[in-house]
Amino acid sequence: MAARAPAREPRIPLAVVDAPTQRFYAAALFAGAQVWKFSRIAAVHLWGAPAPVWEPTTLSRALLLDFALVYAVWWLAIPTGGAPAPASSGVAPGAQARAPRRALTTFDYVLAFFALAAVDVAVLGRDTHLGPVASSALTTALSPVLSMMGLDPAVHLGLGGHRVRERDVVRPWAHLTGQHTVHLLPHGTARLAPERVCQCVDASTPVALPVVFHHLEPALLEYSVTDVERGTKRMLTVKAPKTRALLRDAVAYAPNADDAPDVPPHARGLSLQERKRLRAAARERALRTDDGETVHELRLTQPGLVRLERVLDKNRNEAQLVDAPDVLLVACPAASFVHTAPTDYCPNDDGALSVRVAGVAPLELTYTHVAQDGAAPTTHTLSRLAGDARRDDEPTRRIAAALAALDAAPGADALAFAQRSTLDLPLALDLGAPGVQTYALTHVRDACGSARAVHDVAEVRVHARASVHFDARACTGKPRKLLRDGRGVDLPLVLAEADAPWSVEVQYTPRDAAHAPWTRRVPVSEGAVHVTEPGTYTLAALHGAHCAGTIGAPWTCEVEDVPPPRADIHFESIDDACAGTIGVKALSVLEGEPPFRLLYEVQRQGEAPRRQVRVVEHQTRDQLEFWPSTEGLVTYRFLALDDANYAHVPLDGPSFTQVVHPLADAAFTATRDAEDAVARSCGRAQTDAEVALTGHGPWELTYSVRQANGAPAEHRTVAINTSRYTLHVDLPQDVVRSDARATISLERLRDGKGCERRLATRDLRVDVSHTRPTAGFLPGSAEAARAFTVRDGAPARLPVRLTGDAPWHLTYTYRPTPDAPSEVHSATLHHANDVLTVYGPGTYTLQTLRDAHCDGDVLEPQQTFEVAVRPRPRAAFAPAAGHLAANGSALRAPVCVGVADAAPLALHGYAPVSVRYLHQAPQRAREAHTFATSETTPPLPLRTDVAGWHTYEITDVGDALYASAGISTGAGAQRLEQMVHPRARAHFASTKVRTAFCVGDTLQGALPRVELGGTPPFELRMTLRPDAASAMPAHDARATYTFTRHIDDTHYTPQLDAEAFVFGASGTWTLALDEVRDATGCAASLADQPALRLDVVETAGIAPASTRTDYCVGEQIDYVLQGMPPWTVHYTFNGRERRATSKSPEFARTADEPGTLVVHSAAHQQNQCRSTRAATTAHIHALPSARVSSGRHRVESLHRGHEATITFTLTGEPPFAFTYQRTEPVDTVARPRVLETHTVERVEGHTYSLRTTQEGTWSVVWLQDRWCQVSLGESSGPAAWDAARHITT
Repeated sequence: MAARAPAREPRIPLAVVDAPTQRFYAAALFAGAQVWKFSRIAAVHLWGAPAPVWEPTTLSRALLLDFALVYAVWWLAIPTGGAPAPASSGVAPGAQARAPRRALTTFDYVLAFFALAAVDVAVLGRDTHLGPVASSALTTALSPVLSMMGLDPAVHLGLGGHRVRERDVVRPWAHLTGQHTVHLLPHGTARLAPERVCQCVDASTPVALPVVFHHLEPALLEYSVTDVERGTKRMLTVKAPKTRALLRDAVAYAPNADDAPDVPPHARGLSLQERKRLRAAARERALRTDDGETVHELRLTQPGLVRLERVLDKNRNEAQLVDAPDVLLVACPAASFVHTAPTDYCPNDDGALSVRVAGVAPLELTYTHVAQDGAAPTTHTLSRLAGDARRDDEPTRRIAAALAALDAAPGADALAFAQRSTLDLPLALDLGAPGVQTYALTHVRDACGSARAVHDVAEVRVHARASVHFDARACTGKPRKLLRDGRGVDLPLVLAEADAPWSVEVQYTPRDAAHAPWTRRVPVSEGAVHVTEPGTYTLAALHGAHCAGTIGAPWTCEVEDVPPPRADIHFESIDDACAGTIGVKALSVLEGEPPFRLLYEVQRQGEAPRRQVRVVEHQTRDQLEFWPSTEGLVTYRFLALDDANYAHVPLDGPSFTQVVHPLADAAFTATRDAEDAVARSCGRAQTDAEVALTGHGPWELTYSVRQANGAPAEHRTVAINTSRYTLHVDLPQDVVRSDARATISLERLRDGKGCERRLATRDLRVDVSHTRPTAGFLPGSAEAARAFTVRDGAPARLPVRLTGDAPWHLTYTYRPTPDAPSEVHSATLHHANDVLTVYGPGTYTLQTLRDAHCDGDVLEPQQTFEVAVRPRPRAAFAPAAGHLAANGSALRAPVCVGVADAAPLALHGYAPVSVRYLHQAPQRAREAHTFATSETTPPLPLRTDVAGWHTYEITDVGDALYASAGISTGAGAQRLEQMVHPRARAHFASTKVRTAFCVGDTLQGALPRVELGGTPPFELRMTLRPDAASAMPAHDARATYTFTRHIDDTHYTPQLDAEAFVFGASGTWTLALDEVRDATGCAASLADQPALRLDVVETAGIAPASTRTDYCVGEQIDYVLQGMPPWTVHYTFNGRERRATSKSPEFARTADEPGTLVVHSAAHQQNQCRSTRAATTAHIHALPSARVSSGRHRVESLHRGHEATITFTLTGEPPFAFTYQRTEPVDTVARPRVLETHTVERVEGHTYSLRTTQEGTWSVVWLQDRWCQVSLGESSGPAAWDAARHITT
C-alpha cells in the first residue's frame, strides 16, 4: 500500500480547540452559509425581493462565496481524519475495531468546490434549461423554511381573506380514496420451528416455542410433553390458538432504514397520530413474509420433550405436519458460592472457595478474579464439568436416540442424559499478597448450550502482617525520665502496615525487688505504652484480629526514677568591728539537674515581704550576700526551688532573722553614677548642696571646699540630725571674683554610735559665673521689621534666639488689637535657636526668662513681634448681572432657549481665583461646576438650552493662597436666578399615515393635525409643493403654495379653499412646516420637522387577466389594477361582500371553496377615486371525487376459481373519466409493484363496476368530471377533455 501523505498541522492548535469542536463549527458555518445563499437566491429570483450588491444572488458572487468557504476550511487545515484505537485501549477481545476516518486531501476540496459550482450554474445559469428546473426544485426544498419566514410562494390569499396553501385546498388524496385488495388462498401446513432443539426452562424464564402455519387458520393444536425424570407422556390441546404474522428479521427493516416503508401519499394531510398509526401498519406489512405464514407461540415452564402431534383448521381439516425436530426442554443451569469457608486470611495461608453448579452435564463455568483493589480482572473458564464420553454427542443426535429408545421401550432411562446434576467445586485461593480479592461468577452453560448470567460475588481479604517498635527518638540513648508527680510517662509506639485493630504484648522487668515484673497487652491504637514504674519495658509480641505481627527495633525502653530537687542552705552573719552586724551570707548546696531557681523573700520590720529569685546556671553550690541599707530587724526566708525537671518544689526554710546596723554613709543627691554633680551659683558668693545620709544618726559630716588654682582646701564640719540635709556653702572670694570653679568634697562621717569612716563619694563642682541667660525675637537689629503675614488659620512660627543652658522657660503676652487687653502665655524651649509657635494675628511681647539654673533677661529691642493675616478671596455676582431681589438673589432678564447669555462676576483674591457654583436646571438634579480665572470681573456662561427657571449659587471660592475660602459674606449677591422661555414648537401628530387625494381636490379632509407648543397665540407658516417625480414641474408657479395662519389654540388642522389651491397633477405632494412663533417672541425654524406626504392619484380601475369565467377549487384568479398603489378592491363571494387592499398592480385570490365571485370595483386607499366599470363574474366548481369500496380498504380472500367485484363511486358533474391501477397486495407487500393501469372515459353515471379473478389491490389515481380534474401524480386543475389520456399496461 502506498504511504499516506503527512497530515497538515491545524492552524488552530488542538490544545486550544479540539478536533471535534473545530469540525462542528466548520460544518455549521458551511451549512449556514449555503442555506442563506439559496434562500436569498429564491427570494430575489422567484419573488422579486431587492438584491443588495453584496449578496450572492448572481453566478459570479455565488461562485466567489463557495470558493471562499472551501478555501477557508482548507487553509485552516481542520482535522477531518481519525487515528485507529491503540491495541491497549481496552477493547474487548473479538470486538470489531472502528476503522479510522480518511483525512480529506486537497483533491477532495477541489471536488467539493466544483460540486458547489455545478449547483450554482444550474440554479443561476441563464443560457441553459437547467436554471429554471433547479430553481423549482430549490423552491420545493426550501418551502417549509420560507413558510415560517412568510415567504413561501405556495401560500396565497383565499377568497375569505385568510392565507391558504394550494395543496391544503386541493388535497387529491381526500378526493381519491379507498382500496380493494383480493387474496387467493393456498393449501395449509404446520411445523414446530424452535430456535434450538434443546433449550432450558424454569418458572421465571418460560420458553416460547413457535408453531408456524402456512396458509392456514388453525382451530385446534395438539402437542405432547414427555417428562425427563419419569418418562411419562402428557397430551395437551390448544383451542383456537391466537396467531400473528411471521415477521422477517427486524434488523433488515429498522424504522430508520433507507428502504423502510413510508406512509401512503394520501396520508400526508392527516393528523400526527394517524400518520404514526399508518406508518406502523405499513412497516408491519413490510415485515411480513411473502408466503402468508403465521405463528403461534407455545409458552412452557416445565422441562420435558415437546412434540407437535396434530393441527386442525377452522373447517376441521387436518393440516399437514412438516417434518421438524422435537424440542427438549431441560432445567436451566445455575451456579452460586457456598458461603461456608472463611473470608479473612493471612499472607501465604492455604484456602479455597466452594462453588455449587447445577444443570445438564457437561457444564461450563466462567468467573472473574480481581487480585487486589484497582487491578484489572482476569477471566477463567472451567469446562467439561461432570461430563463423560457419551455426553460429547450433539443434542440433536442425543434427542433422536432418546426418541428411538422411547418408541421401543417407554421409560425414564432414555432421557437420563437430560436430568439435572449438582456438583460442588473447590476454587483454590492465591494468598501471597495482602489486599482484597474478589471472585465473581459470571456465566454458566449446560450441555444444550443454554447460558445463564450469574451475579454472585465472594470477597477474600488477606490481611497484612503489621510491625511495631518503640519510637527511636524516645527510647534510644538516655533512659526515659519518670517524675514523681503521679502522672507517669508514655513510651511512644510506631506501627507499620496496620489495617486492623492490633494489640502489643509488653513485658516489664523492674530494677529492684520493690516492684514485681508483669506482662500485659496494650492496644496499639493508643499510640503509646503508659508506665508508672521505673525499669525495662520490652515488646514481646504483636497480636491482630486475624494475623500475628512482628517486633522491630528498638523493642526495649529504659525508664528511670527522677527524684525532686533538694537544697541545703545555712546562713552566716557579716559583722563590723564598730557597727556590729551589717549583713548576712546564705550558702546553698543544691541537688537535682541544673539550672536551678531559688525563690526567697526579705522582710524588714514593719514592711511587707519582698520576693526575689536567684538563678544558678551550671554549678550546684552558690553563695548569696545581703547588705541592708537601713537599720532594724530583717528576716530572710527561702520558699521554693526549681530545676530542669521539677517546677516550684516548696522548701521548708530555712529562715534567718537578724538586727542589722548598716555602716553610715553620705552622698550628694545631684551626683550621677559615672560623674560628679555640677551646680551654678548664678554670680552669687554662696551655693546650696543637698546631701543624703544613711546609718544611725545623728551624724557629724566633714567636707572641704577646693579652688581650681591649687589653693589650700578649706575644711568644715557640720552636725546633722536628718537623713537629708542642705549644705549652705560660702564660696571663696577668689573664686567669686574670677568666675572660676570650686569643688566641694565629703571627707568623713561619724554616726550616732561614734563610728567614724572616711567617704569616697562623688564630688560637687560649683561653676561661678556672672553671665545671665537672654532671649529675644529675630532679627536682632533694632531697625529690622519683626513681622509675619500668614494665611488665615495657619500657625505663625516666631524665631527666638536664646543664651544659657537648656531648657528655657519664658512668658509672653498676646494682644489681638491695640485696644484689646493682653493675654499672658508661657512656653518651654529646648534649643538656642528655637521658634515660638503662635496662632492668630496681633502683637506678641516677651516678658520673663529662666534657663536650667538662673533667671535671665529679655532683650529690649527684640521683645516684640507682629503677626498679620492675608485676606481670604471673595466672589459675588456683579451689580450688572441683574437687579437685587428681596430674597437677596440677582434676577436676570429672561431669554429664549438657545440664546447665549452670560452674567458678570466680581472676584477678589490672589490670581488665579477658582469659583465653585451649583446650577439648578428645571426638573433636573443640581450640578456642581468649577472654573478658574485671572480676571476680576469674568463672565459666567449661563445655560439656555433647557427651558424653565434656572438658579446659580456660588458655594466656594479659592485663590493661589486659599484652596477653599467658603461663601463670601457681605461681598454681594451669591445667587442668580433667570427664566429661559421655551421656543415655540410645531409638528404633525403623525406623518406615517399617507392621505390620498384625487387630481382637482383641494387640501381638506381628515388630515393629521399640527400640535403646537409654547405660549399662544401662534403664527405658523406652511408650504405645499409636489415632489420631483410629480406630473407638475416643481418650478411651476402653481406648484408651490405657501400660507400663514394665526392660531389661538395648541392644535390646528390644515385646510384650504378650492379658490386658493387645487391639486393640478398626480403624484406625491408634501405639506411642510416652515416656521412658528409664540407670544413670547421666541421663533423656531421647523425645517428639520418631517413633512406630511400626500398621494394625489388618478381614478382607479380593475379588469380580469383572463377571459375564463369557470375555475376549479385550488386555482388562482388574477386581475389587473390601474392607477396608483395602494388599491382597495370591492368584491362579493357567495353573497358576502368583502374589501381587500393591494399594494401591487396585480390582484389575485386562490379559490379555496366552490361558489360565485363577483368583482364590483377598485379604488385607491380609503375608497377614493373609485372606478365605475361594470362588475365581472367568475364561477368556481368543486373538485370531483372517486371512492373505491365506499372509501375504505376492503380485503377479500378468494379460493382459486372465484370472482370479486370492484365498485367505483364517482361524485361530481358527468361525464367522468378516471384511471385505476392494480398493484401487488398492499397489506402483504412493503413496496407493491404496479401490475396494470387502465383509463375509463365518458362515464355518464355515478358508479362503475368490474369483476376480476386476479390477486392484487385496486385504486384510483386520476379523475375528471365536466369542469375539473384530480390526480395523485400530476397537478390538479381544470378539465382537459381535448387531451384525454389512453393508458394501458
